[in-house]
Amino acid sequence: MKPYSLDLRQRIIDCYTQAEGSIRQIAQRFKVSRDFVRRLLKRHRQTGSVEPKPHSGGKAPLLNDTHLERLRTLVEDDNDATLAQLSQRLEQVSQVSVSTSTVSRGLSRLNITRKKKSLRASKTRTKPIQQKRRDYWSEIREIKPSDLVFLDETGVNLAMVELYARSGARPASLWQQTRQRQKHLHHRGDDLGIWIYRWIEL
Repeated sequence: MKPYSLDLRQRIIDCYTQAEGSIRQIAQRFKVSRDFVRRLLKRHRQTGSVEPKPHSGGKAPLLNDTHLERLRTLVEDDNDATLAQLSQRLEQVSQVSVSTSTVSRGLSRLNITRKKKSLRASKTRTKPIQQKRRDYWSEIREIKPSDLVFLDETGVNLAMVELYARSGARPASLWQQTRQRQKHLHHRGDDLGIWIYRWIEL
C-alpha cells in the first residue's frame, strides 16, 4: 500500500496539536484509521518527523536461485506435472518445503507458463503422413462396395492424460503415451450370423 502523503500527515498533526478534535474525530475527518493517527502522533513525538518509515525490503523469497534452477529441471523432466507434484519433488531434491502457491510464483519468475496440450500425434501434420492419406483415399475409391467386408470396432482408453503442460520442451508424444494402454475389440459378422471377437493390445 502506498504511504499517505506528507501533506496529509502534517495536516493531521496540526489538527491534533490545535485541539481541533479527538483521535477518532480526526480519523473520520481525514478518512484514515485511528491506529494510523496514533502511530503518526507517536512517531512525531519521538522523532519530530511525519515521514513514513523506509521500506524494510519485504520478506526474502523462499526459493533462491538454486531452488529455481532445480525447479526448472523438474519441469523439463515432466512438464505436465501438477503444482502439488512439483512441490513434493522439489522437497525431495532440495529439502525445502513450499506450498503450491510458492511453486507457482517460482514458475512465473522462470517465465514458465501453462499451456494446453494437443491430444493428436504430432506426426499427423507431417507431409509424408498427409501424402499417405491422399494415396489411401485414391486407392479405396477403386473398390466396389459389394466387395467390402464390414467390421465393427469398439475400444476403451485406459490412459489418464494431463490436458495441460508447462511451456518449454514439447512433451513426449501423447499418442505414444496413450497407445500402449488402449484395448480394441474387433468383431466381424458373416451371412451365417457368426461373430468373432478379438482383443487387440496396441
